[in-house]
Amino acid sequence: MKKKSLIFVVTLLCVTKLFSQSFTSYFNDGEVGENKNYIYFYKGDKKEVKGIVRVKSPFLGKQKVEADGVEYNISTVQFYKSGEDFYGNIYNATNRNSFARRILKGKVNYYESESAVYNAPAMGPNGQFMGGGGYSTRVDRYYNKGFGPMKKANYENLVVDLVDNQESLLLLQSYKKVRNREIFTYVFAAAATLGGLLTAFEGTGEMKSGYNFDTNRYETYEEKKIKPVNLTIGLLGLTTGIINYFTSKKKYRYLEDSIQVYNN
Repeated sequence: MKKKSLIFVVTLLCVTKLFSQSFTSYFNDGEVGENKNYIYFYKGDKKEVKGIVRVKSPFLGKQKVEADGVEYNISTVQFYKSGEDFYGNIYNATNRNSFARRILKGKVNYYESESAVYNAPAMGPNGQFMGGGGYSTRVDRYYNKGFGPMKKANYENLVVDLVDNQESLLLLQSYKKVRNREIFTYVFAAAATLGGLLTAFEGTGEMKSGYNFDTNRYETYEEKKIKPVNLTIGLLGLTTGIINYFTSKKKYRYLEDSIQVYNN
């Protein structure tokens, strides 16, 4: 009799634990379920949808969130889930309606959004092309808790919201060190680049005549000569800035890791 009672109690505990895990997983962060698409509105209600959710960006007019043939004003949608991806509106962090994709889910959710940015080429003192330019991808980072408002994922915000985790704070300090070194290097590189390139050419005092393709006419101009040392300093400054840009990207890994550690 005692043996049967013990087996019954153990079985009941196992069933209760499995039910609890399933219940928690289903309602984690208030979400509607792992496999269902839905839209979460700023006013706090959720709407399940059958098809995919997508953002429509017409050439003229405002962006819309579309699902099951129905369009919603983008300013009314705070979050949406479509397939495996979950997106949050970054209006609270940027004052513009756009969505970032969730990368990490937990006590603190981490998001990223990408956009194309045009970088102007570097030009010499006489208008000559010195390199660089073109388009690059810019990544902006955000975070939130549950269905709370989005915030920019930077040191100033995270050091407050992750204050109760010492390991996260250490990672944020590593981020701060790299960021400060990056700023110092950029200032040095900019000073060397401008100072070197702007003084790399000097007049010889000798006047020449020639055809100016900018004005489409013959003109008299002073011949210039290159100062190798100044040009070298300018090019080294430009190179230092470019290298600093790529090596400093690792600082963002510290931000993501600080959130990952906090969620563990």
